[in-house]
Amino acid sequence: MLGLGIGEAAAGIAMIRASVSFIKENISTAKDIGEIAEHIDNLFVGQSKINKQSKMVPGQFSIGAIARETVDAKLAAEHLYQVSVLVDQRFGHGTWKGILAERQKRIKDFKDREAKEARRKAQARKEMWNDAKLIIYIVGGSIVLVVGVLGYITFVD
Repeated sequence: MLGLGIGEAAAGIAMIRASVSFIKENISTAKDIGEIAEHIDNLFVGQSKINKQSKMVPGQFSIGAIARETVDAKLAAEHLYQVSVLVDQRFGHGTWKGILAERQKRIKDFKDREAKEARRKAQARKEMWNDAKLIIYIVGGSIVLVVGVLGYITFVD
């Protein structure tokens, strides 16, 4: 059980290394950021895989797991920094910061839309139940009224 998550973190580091290697080799010939965008995405996916590793419970207290998590996180940060420098050198100062800011904005917007949609669905579900209760009350009241009228007609005559 102590080894769970190691494979995913190793895949994350491998993904980061491959992306950094590709970016280093091709940054000087890239005409725009779109030519290396897929590999920048892979950097963030790899970082995400490494971050997931530290949230896994089995083996989280072993020295080996802690050392691996720490080193993997530092390597990922180092590689991200290298790419940020390369991108800023090639496309101008602040480009990487702009990419990160736009990414955070889009993530926030996505989460906000999801939360808004969840609230809308909850409200619609609540309204549906209120409508259902109203219909049940109307039908129940109608039945009681009909039974009462029929009872009155039956017993009065």
